[in-house]
Amino acid sequence: MNPPARILVLEDDDAMRELLTEILKDEGHHVLAVSRGQEAVEAAERDPLDLVILDVRMEGLDGLEALARMQEHLQGAASLVV
Repeated sequence: MNPPARILVLEDDDAMRELLTEILKDEGHHVLAVSRGQEAVEAAERDPLDLVILDVRMEGLDGLEALARMQEHLQGAASLVV
């Protein structure tokens, strides 16, 4: 059995963020869910991650810009853009 993944969810829609978080936690993963791009960047700087799931269209720092800023901290982490 694989160890639980450390997953960052960046989603500004509350319902979608909560749904993704619930599903991933039910599967045994460690999930950090944030609603703003800058929060995601700060989380990537602070915590080692295995996977980043992020929304593209967001106000302020959008998902793609946040991902670009996180890249140096995501060594070996996969990303899924939705």
